[in-house]
Amino acid sequence: MTDRLPGLVPGDFAWIAANSGLTQAEPPRVVPPWSVAKNKTELDAIYLAPRRFSWRNHPSLAPVSYQGANATCVAHAACRMIETSYRQQGRTISLNAECAHQCIYGYACSMPAGLVSGVTDKLQIKGAPQAPGFVVGNACPVNAALGLVAVPRLARNATAAQTKSRIALSGPALAVLTLGSDFEHLAAPFVYRGPPAGSSTFNHAVLLIGYDDDDQGGMWECQNSFGPGWGDHGYFHIPYAVAAVVSDDLHPAFSVA
Repeated sequence: MTDRLPGLVPGDFAWIAANSGLTQAEPPRVVPPWSVAKNKTELDAIYLAPRRFSWRNHPSLAPVSYQGANATCVAHAACRMIETSYRQQGRTISLNAECAHQCIYGYACSMPAGLVSGVTDKLQIKGAPQAPGFVVGNACPVNAALGLVAVPRLARNATAAQTKSRIALSGPALAVLTLGSDFEHLAAPFVYRGPPAGSSTFNHAVLLIGYDDDDQGGMWECQNSFGPGWGDHGYFHIPYAVAAVVSDDLHPAFSVA
């Protein structure tokens, strides 16, 4: 796969729209490079994201997983993102997030802030493990028997706009959100509107599978790793303003590029 959205910054979408006659409300499309190039360095293609998009009902979306009591959310979101990428190419694989987290990448059963890049970097260097039956606490399988699969290039998104574009064009994105203790018991309509005042918070990785610019000021659609019995069959929504995707180093987002 190639990087189809290199280096977009917030002002680029407005510039592209103004110079191409297109609007962000239109479906994704290839914009001829010569019509939007700012200089002689032309892109192969530049894309505009639609105002709403969702992978929820697409057959290539990897199913909801369950991390249990283990702090393996980053590995779960990364493995589901990679599985979806393979499924888009007609190959169904099943990756073991716990094995990836504990054995292959050498982290203990917790995920402090700042290790997201470490997981994504090592996924690309070492591959992703297929290790059926492995659970945290077990002895790690022999590396040669893990059945590692190659991982496509994972790119850190520069902006929320770039994250939306890559969701629409390439697939779900891994993102880190700051949530409150009330998140675990999220009730219908399964929209998380932020931690209550004064409550404790924690960082949690999820899979962004869609978005809607026109839903109550903008909503991300997310796949969680608490199993299909949590939330809306494992899914929830969160407002753009609450999620703060790519707002700082504590809230990165990664996509298959």
